[in-house]
Amino acid sequence: MFAFKIRTTFFISLIFSLVVNAQSPGPMVTDRPDQTESSSTVPLKSVQIETGISMEMDQFESAFVDIESRVFSLASTLIRYGIHERVELRLGGEFISQKTEAGQSEVTTSGFAGASIGTKLYLFEEKGARPEAAVIVDAAVPIGKDELTPDRFEPGFLFSLSHSISETVGFGYNLGGLWPEGVNFIGRYSAVVGISANEKTGIFLEVYGEFPQNDRRQFLYDAGMTYQLQPNVQFDVSAGAAVTELAPDYFINAGISLRLPQ
Repeated sequence: MFAFKIRTTFFISLIFSLVVNAQSPGPMVTDRPDQTESSSTVPLKSVQIETGISMEMDQFESAFVDIESRVFSLASTLIRYGIHERVELRLGGEFISQKTEAGQSEVTTSGFAGASIGTKLYLFEEKGARPEAAVIVDAAVPIGKDELTPDRFEPGFLFSLSHSISETVGFGYNLGGLWPEGVNFIGRYSAVVGISANEKTGIFLEVYGEFPQNDRRQFLYDAGMTYQLQPNVQFDVSAGAAVTELAPDYFINAGISLRLPQ
């Protein structure tokens, strides 16, 4: 056991050393921690890993019973690989632990969930009033614990656009939708303002939500910050809350993004 711990620690240290000292082919732009996906793709043949943990809390009343739900997302990960100067492949997944209390009863469900596969295509760069733009096409994959995953592929799309307001301020927004099981269509939207506090630190403010056809709308806001330890290593923290009653009451989130050496 002691030898195993030494080998594991050495392996982790070696990988981290390679990552920290790797030469980045360009500025690292991530799709976390905000909900708005960036309008840029990762460089050709680059692997970018964006992962984190979060806790989501929701309280509501149903049939005269107070219900409290806590969802812990562990190792929520997106892997992005540049297969072309304008195209990246995207693989995602997460491990969820969900605890629901209703009156005197309590149910806990844990397992792998949220698997997804997709691609992002860079459309065009910013020019005058025209924003930088990309489109994401992806699908939830029926892999994981039955209670936490769909029974079939659930396709979706997202248009991502952004404007440079100044050298330190940017504005991005997304519009798209998905077709989950049992629902005709759910629209998705988000808008974020990002500010570069200095060369390594950024902050953001964001609103986002969904607009299902049955008008059970969700609207939330969040804020957070990023810190770029190295050109290819970035830490982040964020927190958000609901505006509408149907959305989760609040959440907190923290993570790290790495671009591996080519």
